[in-house]
Amino acid sequence: MEIVLQRKSLLRGIRLFLVLTILGIAAVFYLTGSGETLRCLARFHLAYLGVAVVLIAVDLFAGAARIHIFTRRLLPRGFWACFKANLANIFLAAATPFQTGGGAAQLYVLNRYGVPYAAGVCVSVLNFSATLSFLLLCAVWILNVIPSRLPAAGPLLTVLDVSRATFYVTLALFILLLVKPILFGRMIARLLALAGRILPRHSKRLGRWSASVLDFLNQYATHVGVYWREGRLTLVWNYLLTVVLYFNKCLVAYVIVRGLGIHAGFWEMVMLQMLIIFFLYFAPTPGASFIAETGIAAVMALVLPKASIPVFAVLWRFVTTYFGVLLGALVLLGLVVEKSPRESAAPAGVTAPSEATAPAGTTED
Repeated sequence: MEIVLQRKSLLRGIRLFLVLTILGIAAVFYLTGSGETLRCLARFHLAYLGVAVVLIAVDLFAGAARIHIFTRRLLPRGFWACFKANLANIFLAAATPFQTGGGAAQLYVLNRYGVPYAAGVCVSVLNFSATLSFLLLCAVWILNVIPSRLPAAGPLLTVLDVSRATFYVTLALFILLLVKPILFGRMIARLLALAGRILPRHSKRLGRWSASVLDFLNQYATHVGVYWREGRLTLVWNYLLTVVLYFNKCLVAYVIVRGLGIHAGFWEMVMLQMLIIFFLYFAPTPGASFIAETGIAAVMALVLPKASIPVFAVLWRFVTTYFGVLLGALVLLGLVVEKSPRESAAPAGVTAPSEATAPAGTTED
């Protein structure tokens, strides 16, 4: 398995993200903005901007820590590598539809620093499963607590229903990948074999893919098995960091609202932000651009004055997304054109670690 990232493709993806983001912001300002909107921005208390900067730092460090706790045996002093991997994830998620490129970018950076792909995939699956389960539990609880605040019908409820169904299916597949990875591999192999019978001209290629998938998942299963046997405390820490990460994103919204001089209920703001994160998670546009800006406006119209909605939407997206995307772009575009860090450090004749490297997660927890 090898992931190759091309600078041209990355730039094309980020341009699309920027175009859709600008269109989304323009739509929000057009639909809800007024002369009062600029006055809302002028009245923003700068002290709260300082708090928002602290929350950005918490967001980035919590995301990196979720990777580091699983890779610290492979990267004993590798928190900076995990920090870069997290930023790369944020950036490429913004540059690809359905945010699918984020995981690939994370694997790419970790592998550049010496983490085998099988171990990197294990980390991604564990983090992704923790995120899915946490967001789904929160959404189910919130939708039972505040249904009276939501419209009885309409696009918002439709989007939430679609998101909930998507979460159920995706979480089920990832739980299977965690608990029975070999069974998951056999299912993929059977699907590829069926495709080979339907498309006989491609049967040999599909057969090679099937063998590669099974071989890779055998390596992956070794890493997962280590966590189930020896790293259970690490799994607990992972879930706690996931709670910190997403609760912190919700705190950003409350801080911005207070900075605008608006008094809103703390827990009401947290719950509404969690719903926004929930329905944006599988948004089809790169980085949920356009959908995020307009979706935020639709939800926050329940609690905010109309004139303040555009300011809130831009500030919230900047703190939770745009800033990380900018840093991630600098990191990933730089790595794409430079030598691998492990190659640069290795003396002549020394090869990079192979997939046979000891499993990630062989911890002392």
